[in-house]
Amino acid sequence: MQDIVRSAINASLACNWEEAIDLNLQVLADNPDDIGALNRLARAYTELDQKTSAKEIYQRVLTIDKFNSIALKSLKMLPNKNSVVDTWRCTCSDCSKLWAGGGISVGQDYG
Repeated sequence: MQDIVRSAINASLACNWEEAIDLNLQVLADNPDDIGALNRLARAYTELDQKTSAKEIYQRVLTIDKFNSIALKSLKMLPNKNSVVDTWRCTCSDCSKLWAGGGISVGQDYG
């Protein structure tokens, strides 16, 4: 399982969001309450502009950990943004996304 988690983190770091979704869903099939996998999954949904799915996942995180800082910050930002480009900063060389401040960089508290 650790190999899948590591691969899911690496997919996120590489901005390979579709693969990140697939891998995090595999992690969640084994452990549905894995907060790291849930946050990575929601982040991937956000990056693919699937904000409704992202919001549902972040809300699920908060049912497990009502003080989870990633979910709290991310939920707060989701309804205020017209585009994920305004919110998130991907660190891979292929992405040119901007960070408007207060966002969460890839890998923060993941793992």
